[in-house]
Amino acid sequence: MLQLSSDPTFHYELLRVLAAAATQGSDVSELLQVCPDIIPGDFPSWYVGFDKLAKTVLQGISSADKHYDNVSLRNAYFRASHYFFAADFFLHGNPDDPRIDELHQQWTTLFDKAIALLPVPGERRSIQADGFEVPVILLRPDTSAQQRPTIILGNGFDGAMEEMMHVLGFPALERGYNVVLYEGPGQTGIRRTQDIGFIHDWERVVGPVVDHLLGLDFVDPRKISLLGYSLGGYFAARAAAFEPRLAACILIDGVWDYSITLAATFPRTWKCFQAGDVAGCNSTFEDEGAHGNTMQRWASEHFLWSFNKTAYEGLQEAQKMKVEDIIHNIQCPVFVGTALEDQFAALQPGKVAQALGKQAYSFAPGNEYAATAHCHMGATFYMAQEIFAWLHDKHLHH
Repeated sequence: MLQLSSDPTFHYELLRVLAAAATQGSDVSELLQVCPDIIPGDFPSWYVGFDKLAKTVLQGISSADKHYDNVSLRNAYFRASHYFFAADFFLHGNPDDPRIDELHQQWTTLFDKAIALLPVPGERRSIQADGFEVPVILLRPDTSAQQRPTIILGNGFDGAMEEMMHVLGFPALERGYNVVLYEGPGQTGIRRTQDIGFIHDWERVVGPVVDHLLGLDFVDPRKISLLGYSLGGYFAARAAAFEPRLAACILIDGVWDYSITLAATFPRTWKCFQAGDVAGCNSTFEDEGAHGNTMQRWASEHFLWSFNKTAYEGLQEAQKMKVEDIIHNIQCPVFVGTALEDQFAALQPGKVAQALGKQAYSFAPGNEYAATAHCHMGATFYMAQEIFAWLHDKHLHH
């Protein structure tokens, strides 16, 4: 594949932004034009490039001499929102950096402006859970009272719920599904507004969302599906093991044990952690991050920010993120994605599918479909066609 940056982590994250062009989250030439300005592995230049790009998009619709229709405004708001989200991505090394909250406010405000201009305006809601509130965005294909299938879309370690609109939100709406975007502790919104880090028991997040959906007359209670993206592949499987009201679970991709990824990324830290060396674990984690490659630097910074704990305490929570002991409780059919060139969870989806047995459908596209990167990044339409074909086969379509 053509490399968008000589730095592998920057290439992947640039591909991630480019992939959103399929669903109004970016535009091709805009993205390609900013790529040369972003110095490989340089976090400040990443921020500058995407912050500037977002502001350029907004400037493009600011002329008082022109009338921009709602379609043009909506598209610009979506793109600018997503570029502000991208600008924030590598900033979490300093939790006190004011840009972290400023960018979140910018991307959510613009996203709200965009969904207000959809044929059926989207709606933010807050659902009370045990110890926190779950923010959701509810999107509908029409305003009829007809009961429709509903798909709940959740992100992973580093993504926002707004990003999921560009992953599968638009494809689902186009096929007649209600769409729910949501976040849990540790993810972009709750971490900022409620100061709560990641938790392993994700049923505490999804259960209240399902409760809420069952009270809506336009939701078919027999056709509620849950999708988890990236580390969300663990979150969704965990929730499904404790939530029998789900009709289907979709893992993009399957995660067997998050500890495997962490041990491979920070081997010296993991050795200290297993030995129970608290001080050594914390200091080694900082050292491995500071002197590692781009992915290690970013992952160490974001880990501390998103778990909102010390490295040792965060690893204590993270090591609980595994499905081996609970996967037998999942009652619904499960779509298990496998990215053949996954840099984060290689071989793990196979273990998930094997443990599920006949309940699992394995999706493992080859190189000919250009869908082998983590989360099948960049293959938006192909991934969507396969997911919705599977849901159709399970009679969970509209």
